[in-house]
Amino acid sequence: MSEEVDEAEHSIEMHLPYIYKVWGERDVKIVPVLVGHLPEQMNFAYALCFAQYFADPRTLFVISSDFCHWGSRFQYTWYQPTSTSKGIMLSSANKSCIEPKMPIYQSIQNLDAEGMSAISFNKHGSRRARQAFAMHLTKTGNTICGRNPILLLLTILEILEDRGAMFECRFTHYKQSNACCHVQDSSVSYATAYIRSSTQ
Repeated sequence: MSEEVDEAEHSIEMHLPYIYKVWGERDVKIVPVLVGHLPEQMNFAYALCFAQYFADPRTLFVISSDFCHWGSRFQYTWYQPTSTSKGIMLSSANKSCIEPKMPIYQSIQNLDAEGMSAISFNKHGSRRARQAFAMHLTKTGNTICGRNPILLLLTILEILEDRGAMFECRFTHYKQSNACCHVQDSSVSYATAYIRSSTQ
């Protein structure tokens, strides 16, 4: 990556205080990996490399991602008043489309819930999860900044499931930085999930 990209990347700085809080003074080695867009074949090749480490109980993977970045400053203003209606990009010209019963922040939460639901699975579900998450991104263009490492992670799990392992993925927390009500508002969503081995 270029020096400019490296300087703009901040996920490791966000994680280090939490890692220190959990591990304290113990000897922990951290290997930061920045994941960009990978064609399908490269995604699988990298997943093969990482699978052996993911399967090792001495290794913990921490995947960093915000969820929806909403607002004109992010060039993303997706709004879907109902699950059956077509989603649109809001602007000052069409702000009258905002339904009183569906404020923007609720539409964002529904959008993120769809993405989180796609990723969540139990027992041999990572292949379905990867396909569902990719479809969610294609359909909505959701601005989930860690979409590439999430897709890579789901591919790693597919490989390990093909070797007989089982996993579950559950989301535990969700927040938005701002409850958007107007087209000029902006917000970033945050979600927390865990993946762990699952038994039959």
